[in-house]
Amino acid sequence: MNPKRTNAKNTGKQLEKFLDAIHADYRLRGIADLEKVDPPVRVLGGGFKRRVIFKENPFLDYMGAIRESGQLLMIEAKSTSDATLPCGGKNGVTAKQIASMKRWQAAGALTAVVWYCISKQAARLVTIEDIDITLDHRKSVTWETAIEIENDFDYLAQLIKIKQPNKSNEIGA
Repeated sequence: MNPKRTNAKNTGKQLEKFLDAIHADYRLRGIADLEKVDPPVRVLGGGFKRRVIFKENPFLDYMGAIRESGQLLMIEAKSTSDATLPCGGKNGVTAKQIASMKRWQAAGALTAVVWYCISKQAARLVTIEDIDITLDHRKSVTWETAIEIENDFDYLAQLIKIKQPNKSNEIGA
């Protein structure tokens, strides 16, 4: 018998809708353009014999670019009920997602996890560096160690401020 999932009602759709609205605002203001990335699939056959095979996904949940510089953005979105974000296992930020973040960051992309905590009714930002530091000591990022998002959920300005301190005054002003 399988135990009932504790996060069965948390599908992440609420966070996805919220991020879609934020990304529409970024697009409207000419700051950045981001889109949700559908997992790559291969469809075999047709009719009742049709099969859909999910392929390895090298991307994160959202992909786009900063308009001014053209710099690639790769964002993973996570929603949890509790104020901890598991990292490296099958739940939370998976080992494959961590590897993707590292791959794209090494290629010059800005990468991060936008983490929404239902019990806190707020979001935080988690960088690959935060995850690496966490995995040295524990298996989950705690709410207190994640980066607070300032200015009405403008996570992109916060990410740029962290990753490119000299650019923070130029973007989103």
